[in-house]
Amino acid sequence: MKRTYLSFLSILLAFCILPYQTQAAPEDWEPVLQQPYISSIETTPWGLLAGERDSRTSLGPYNGLYISKDLGSTWVELGLEYKGITDIKYFDNKIYATTYYSRPGDKGLFISDDQGYNWIHPGMEFSSSSVDRNSTAIFLGTYAYGLWVSRDEGETWDRDLAGTWPVNEVYDIVSTEDIVVVSATNHVYASYDDGYTWNIVNILSNKNMRNIAVENDTIVIGSSSPSGIYVSNDLGNTWVKSEQLGDVTAGAIIIHNSTIYSGYRDPQTFDYSVVKSTDLGISWQNIGPLIPISYIIANDAAIIVSEPSKLYYVFSSEGVYSYGLSTESIGDTPILSIPWSTVRTGELMDNISAFFDHQYPLLGYQYIHEPVEYNDTTFNFLGFKDKEPNIYYSSHSGTDFSLPYGTPVLAAAPGYARYFYCSDCGHSIIIEHTGGYRTIYMHMQKDGLVTMNPDDRTWVEQGNTIGKVGMTGYTTGPHLHFEVQKDTNANGDYTDDYPHGRVDPFGWKFPFLPDPWPAYTWTDIGGTHTGTASSYLWLDPLPKYSAYTGNDPVDIPLNNKVVSVPSVEYFKGITTQIIEYSQPSLRSYYENLKYVPHTSMLVNIIDHFGNTVDYLPEPAGITIKLEDINLSGIILESLKIYYFHETNGTWIALNTIYDAVTNSLTAQTNHFSRIAVFGEKVNTDYPTTHAVLDGTLSNGWYTNYPQLTLSADNSNGNDVASTFYSIFDENSWEVYTEPLIIEREGIFPVYYRSIDTTENLESTKEILIKVDTQGKWKKILQIRNTGFLIQN
Repeated sequence: MKRTYLSFLSILLAFCILPYQTQAAPEDWEPVLQQPYISSIETTPWGLLAGERDSRTSLGPYNGLYISKDLGSTWVELGLEYKGITDIKYFDNKIYATTYYSRPGDKGLFISDDQGYNWIHPGMEFSSSSVDRNSTAIFLGTYAYGLWVSRDEGETWDRDLAGTWPVNEVYDIVSTEDIVVVSATNHVYASYDDGYTWNIVNILSNKNMRNIAVENDTIVIGSSSPSGIYVSNDLGNTWVKSEQLGDVTAGAIIIHNSTIYSGYRDPQTFDYSVVKSTDLGISWQNIGPLIPISYIIANDAAIIVSEPSKLYYVFSSEGVYSYGLSTESIGDTPILSIPWSTVRTGELMDNISAFFDHQYPLLGYQYIHEPVEYNDTTFNFLGFKDKEPNIYYSSHSGTDFSLPYGTPVLAAAPGYARYFYCSDCGHSIIIEHTGGYRTIYMHMQKDGLVTMNPDDRTWVEQGNTIGKVGMTGYTTGPHLHFEVQKDTNANGDYTDDYPHGRVDPFGWKFPFLPDPWPAYTWTDIGGTHTGTASSYLWLDPLPKYSAYTGNDPVDIPLNNKVVSVPSVEYFKGITTQIIEYSQPSLRSYYENLKYVPHTSMLVNIIDHFGNTVDYLPEPAGITIKLEDINLSGIILESLKIYYFHETNGTWIALNTIYDAVTNSLTAQTNHFSRIAVFGEKVNTDYPTTHAVLDGTLSNGWYTNYPQLTLSADNSNGNDVASTFYSIFDENSWEVYTEPLIIEREGIFPVYYRSIDTTENLESTKEILIKVDTQGKWKKILQIRNTGFLIQN
């Protein structure tokens, strides 16, 4: 990455004017490499690289590369000693380093394809200032001979920017697959064809623009003199100066997850620090470390993605400082208890069957729908994104908890409760809480509701029973749909917060990417809407644990689970995050398997760049303890640990060992995503429900309202827990308790099914009923072959 230097004379003058002093960094900044002549820094998969360029060559400084494999805690010399490192770039398993001096031997560009142990020098005996590359070419900047380009990995070189404009010194280069941006003497240049043609960015000319950062379509360039910072959000077509910062001197710039960081000298106090912008350069926040030395400048910056991620800045004469980053905001104070009685840690996650979709939680909203390309995917709060049936379900505006039929539903927080009903929601309760939130509980049974009057507001305390888990409304099985809405403008009216006030009570817990929902803005007939940021609102903390793996293996425990991560030679630095996860959704061809409760976990392994690592060359160990877990209905000898194969969408059994002494399962795996334990069911037979209709029939029609009687039996010996029925709508169910009279006219289906005590749910059965008690249905449509016969 690129660095900016002050001349030796300017440093000397500043040193004479202002006595040299240092200031201890605030708690969130930490000095990690206190070498005063560090020029550059770069992230690689196996560690953090730093380059030294000390002009006091007569003192014999090291002037080479350093590497840290533990997030900057310790450093060792790597190579290129005495060369005077000016820039470092990592690309596609190679390191590119530029040097200023030729002691010993060559100077210019050096390339290593073995993590820096050996280097080649591809010609170009110029003191080089900067380097970058994309998949097509290497771009090399020099101090006196302009810009050079190689499209054959350094075998041959062409001098660019030489025929039209006088370019001598190149300050910075950033190349992506879409654009190459170069800051040089007097001008900034842009190329959209990998350096074959160039355009001058006229608005940036003669402003001493030096430091460049690019992320997607956003380009940020800062001046080494008081000319400010300019931002383009359309890949260089238009530019806007940051008005809040004004005419400031900028240092190294880096963009991470749409957040811009820049070195910054306060024009009044001359203190040096770093500022950040989360709105593409419109507003800025000073994040420290406030170094009160007038000649300090930020030479370079880098980021290692971890938990928390680390921002590294190189300050001239000070060395390298690190700063912890987090995508999680502090958020609102947790207020919610679990809306059912729990007996062990982890039940909140273990009972989830469908997540809040952070991409587009627009379910039921009539004026806008999620784009077609996203209508079968769900993006949950842990950063897991997939299609059904691997995760449910797209556009979902709440969280579904799979709970036994009849489980008492509890108020998650105190407030005023009222009743409502809709065909999709079934019998539902809304509770409005103090503090600007309301919770919604759907699909409950009709019996046992705290209120059934939509006009009443009934006060409930936290933990009061408000209903029972049912199957009313649009549902395929017993569950509780739990939804949270925020009063975003604090006016007490939730109708003007629809649907953008929908939030996930689990917040956003994926530290490697920002939450997409609060970044989504749209305009429709209801006005302009912007999604609302979610806070973690549960009083129970989310069961998760993270650890950084450097040179040594590490055991990562979480409740009854342990993941043993090995030392991986190639990566040398990965972050492993373990989170209690939801119960798996098994496809029809897994009908003989049963999930073992409290064994599901999500294992995220992230490299230094934030890329997900789903395979390690050396296996990790998995240990899951089964103590106090209900294993009824499962053949114990069949228990195995499984991992979810993301590409195939299947669960793969691992070679699993059961230890009777510790009552635990162990296995090893190279694959990482979802992990869970399954066992074969003792009984795979499902209940059988029988339907009997009693009434007066005439020509296939009931002339009085018929009586429906349902009965169920189970050949596997398990008791039948409940029988359900639905008239006309297959997805809205009521529990069957006694024979019922069907008071409905016309032709319509009645659906029915049963569930046993081991939660084997019968497939839906159907009976078609024709009722005509008033003589209005005199013509009966019969289909015979391809024609129609009308009978009177």
